Amino acid sequence: MVDSLTASVLKDRNPRRRLLAAQGALPLAPEQLLPLQLELTSDDDPEIAETARRSLETVGAPAIAALLATDVDPEVVGGLVHVVKTPACVAELIRYPAIPADALLELAPRLPVEAQEALLLRQDLLLKQPAILDALELNPRLDSVVRRRLGEYREYFFAKSLQPTAERQEAADHATDEEVEVALAEALRAPPEGEHDPETGLTESQIRTLPVGVKLRLCFTAKPSTRWILLRDSNPKVALSAYQRSPLTGGEIELLANSRSVVPEILEGIATDRRWSRKYQVVHSLVKNPRTPIANAIQLIPRLAMRDLRNLSKDRNIPDAVRTRAEALYRMRYR
Repeated sequence: MVDSLTASVLKDRNPRRRLLAAQGALPLAPEQLLPLQLELTSDDDPEIAETARRSLETVGAPAIAALLATDVDPEVVGGLVHVVKTPACVAELIRYPAIPADALLELAPRLPVEAQEALLLRQDLLLKQPAILDALELNPRLDSVVRRRLGEYREYFFAKSLQPTAERQEAADHATDEEVEVALAEALRAPPEGEHDPETGLTESQIRTLPVGVKLRLCFTAKPSTRWILLRDSNPKVALSAYQRSPLTGGEIELLANSRSVVPEILEGIATDRRWSRKYQVVHSLVKNPRTPIANAIQLIPRLAMRDLRNLSKDRNIPDAVRTRAEALYRMRYR
């Protein structure tokens, strides 16, 4: 996040120098100073971290403009938009073309009125991440004009086209008995890799070569060994079908919540199921899993203990929006 020149400050054992950097007192250009201060908001020294945060809260528009005029790391922009408090600067960061959509998803519920218009103008990100509209609608300071435009956006940009009925679609998706028999015989010719499934006589790699319609058909009759393979299928329709038809135990749910190979739709299903979202280990695993949809992970964060919040705030393997939210909640409780 910071270049070699400023990295030396982070490694410096002299807290005085780091404090000066947090205050913005070092003779550095904005493109060097602001990323450094952002990094220092996670410093182990509470005084340095708080000083850096307060400095960034009041950063001026010229510094932000100078930063954005350079080849800035989008992750830096995504981090700054959560810390900067000046509405004009927040709006300027939102307008930056490469700002991560995930950062705006977390910011939308608390976005100041003066910057809400800037978010609505980012139609490219709204189309990519429609959940931003839902998050913005939760904002208690939502401007009346913005609220009206939200309705217009939903009507004109996100209206769903007519789809076949669920019954007709389901019939079209599933293979016939003859198609299943032919596909299983053909899959046996593929190189065998992975665990062997005694029910079908196929290995995991061979099952993955089956057509989607055949795998969907297997979801209805498959025994636990086959379903566990189908649960990890890369096709969301297949994985969800196996999930919905599998009487899974708590231990199996924990394995899925930890898995980096399952599709996000499975993790979303676990996160929204009250049977599992009440179990602490499942919640913790979902938040730590980078494949968990950000909106679901953020909703689960308040259920975590202080120790896990602190660890998450320093975890670079999870999305920036999740890490920032965990850090903010940790600091709120720590005080």
